[in-house]
Amino acid sequence: MLTAVVSPYDVSARSVACFGAVLLCDRVVTLLPAPHEGTDPEAIRSAVEESPRFLEFMESWRWSRALWQAGLISTTDGAATLLEDIEAVCERIEHDDTFAPLHGLVHAAVLEETRSYLNVLCRDLMTGGGDPRTSVPVSAAAERFAARRRALLFRPEITSLAGRIETTSIQPVCAFSMPILAAASGEHCINLRRLLTEQLTAVQEGFEQVLENPPGRRAGVPEAMREPLREYDACFHEYYDELVGSRGEDEFRARAIHASFNVGMLPADSTLRAAAKAAHVLRRGRTSRQRSVAALQTSALGAASAITVTVRETSIRVRG
Repeated sequence: MLTAVVSPYDVSARSVACFGAVLLCDRVVTLLPAPHEGTDPEAIRSAVEESPRFLEFMESWRWSRALWQAGLISTTDGAATLLEDIEAVCERIEHDDTFAPLHGLVHAAVLEETRSYLNVLCRDLMTGGGDPRTSVPVSAAAERFAARRRALLFRPEITSLAGRIETTSIQPVCAFSMPILAAASGEHCINLRRLLTEQLTAVQEGFEQVLENPPGRRAGVPEAMREPLREYDACFHEYYDELVGSRGEDEFRARAIHASFNVGMLPADSTLRAAAKAAHVLRRGRTSRQRSVAALQTSALGAASAITVTVRETSIRVRG
């Protein structure tokens, strides 16, 4: 069984990483912002009254409702939740001098009280993640969750300074590509999984074999996935019109794209270390930047590592 963890920022952005995870995995875990007091009607009503952004946020995630109802997306893996990891990350930032450059940017207190938590997080989710008070602990928590639950961390290509620093510590495992749906609704995703169940199952089984016995060096598409990917590709094109022709609940029409999946191993604290280095670099200038990147490149993989899957749209056009 393949379990993925996806940042709520990717659910909000409807990123290719989110759609890749929903397509390839049996379950996708994310963080659903909600009142600390619970999700009963009274708590939700109170949260909406005190945090106007919370209602806007819930509307923005309406596209994914069918995926939640089908159990493809959830907030838990067993009893584990991303909120636990966010709390652990904030605790580590506060008490570990390694992350001193983040002390002025990340404050656990912002996340402790429902009103400030929902206002700050929901606003940042809807504007793309520019607030380090939430984006840093949420991203680091997703990485930590993936490592401790042996889940796959699906994410898009990261172009920020911290993301570029972090990318240098990834140890490649394999890479492959396949057509997927983008800008889709939950109904589109479920329909694709239904129509191509047999082919997707074969791709998943091949992927699981690779994860259990990773190749000693990166060598293109793993042998165990080549034939399943060819069959999936042929069937995707056969059902192209049915896959992209209908409108979802939110009136969006899905796009068919060709996506690359780059799989690698990443030390479980890489996001925090890269964020701290980026913050330090931005304060100290270009010379410091070069030293920071070099220092990270020479670090060894820690005992706790996360499997990352970086999903990117390619220039290959998909047609029926």
